[in-house]
Amino acid sequence: MALRVDKIPVFWRPFYKLISYLIALLLYLFTALIHFSCRIKHEGNENHNISENFIYALWHQSLACYFVVFIRHRGNHIWMNHPSWVMKPIHYWLGLSGVKELALGSAGNSGKEALQKVVLFLKKGYNTLITPDGPAGPPFEIKSGVMQMGLETGIPVIPLCIIPSKFFTLPTWDKKKVPFPFSTIKVIYGKPVLIVEKNLEEAKKSIREDLTEKK
Repeated sequence: MALRVDKIPVFWRPFYKLISYLIALLLYLFTALIHFSCRIKHEGNENHNISENFIYALWHQSLACYFVVFIRHRGNHIWMNHPSWVMKPIHYWLGLSGVKELALGSAGNSGKEALQKVVLFLKKGYNTLITPDGPAGPPFEIKSGVMQMGLETGIPVIPLCIIPSKFFTLPTWDKKKVPFPFSTIKVIYGKPVLIVEKNLEEAKKSIREDLTEKK
């Protein structure tokens, strides 16, 4: 990785932060407009108590849909996010949506340190969202991060499957879905999965099944 978001030269920082914030604001307003035009249906959320804290999991393909649905987060959230300099608008965007803390890191880029920061905050009562196949795939393959996070904290994982009725697909590695305005977006909450040493494979299978849209 050429340059981290927290290592921008001092001379460029004011301009860099201003442009990044303006991009973030436009993205937030765009998703908010789609949000208020769409019909959003939640299914299965009776399976968990929102006053508790959880590790929410989502395929990377559905991140744009997630931001449209959850334009403002309830409670305290910490997110692990890629530290590349190009991600600053996303970091500001997360702040606008109510994410309180960021852990800068990903696989191969201070990922272990970022994971431990998330674990620490989860133990303090925070929530988080993780894309088990992120940040660069392969798509729909559960990596070790979500399993380790659940194992170290004892906090249940709740898989999210988000299904827009009408969408277009971006030409990215994950074929990210972006919902059209005035569509219906269904959010299906899987049952909480508690990960322990004895059920790793069973837990992974259960999470994968609930993450994946049923045909």
